[in-house]
Amino acid sequence: MSEAVPILIVVLVVVVAGGIITYQHQRKLERQRELRSLALGQRLDFSLEDPFDTTGEPFFLFQKGDGRGVENVMWGFWQGLEVRVFDYWY
Repeated sequence: MSEAVPILIVVLVVVVAGGIITYQHQRKLERQRELRSLALGQRLDFSLEDPFDTTGEPFFLFQKGDGRGVENVMWGFWQGLEVRVFDYWY
């Protein structure tokens, strides 16, 4: 029995970690679907990836961090204004 305890702990940790990873991935996919629907409803274009190289813009926050990226980009005209909305991470 005592030899099985470490194995059970490892299995439990792997199962919990797998569950967390799966949950986070499902939430990300759900958010992408919701944003695509929002963009469509507002007559905006939508892309999962950044077609504009937004992090290349001269904006201070886009220079911070070792890694950075833009995803879930919506763009077009909204209430007479040209807009670009996105998720930025670093």
